[in-house]
Amino acid sequence: IKSKYKNQTYKIELDNVENITAITESLIFEKTKSQTNHEKHIIDIKLNQNISINQVIQHLLPLGEINQIIEIVPSINDIFIEQVTSSNQNHQN
Repeated sequence: IKSKYKNQTYKIELDNVENITAITESLIFEKTKSQTNHEKHIIDIKLNQNISINQVIQHLLPLGEINQIIEIVPSINDIFIEQVTSSNQNHQN
């Protein structure tokens, strides 16, 4: 069930980033959250339509060291809430 509701969202951790603006102002993804701890940058992103995680990696490689990439998959609870909310909005229209 969870794989059916994946939403192309990832958490990426980078080190040794010289230009954080170049990372966060990308045309291939939308930054949804960002934090910096010392030399470590952690960003949550949502890929734009028809963009793969490989394209994001190619974009980020020259900008810093990628330590990890984690796909953020919605929990069953999040999926349930989304479906109920969506269903209620459809019935109100």
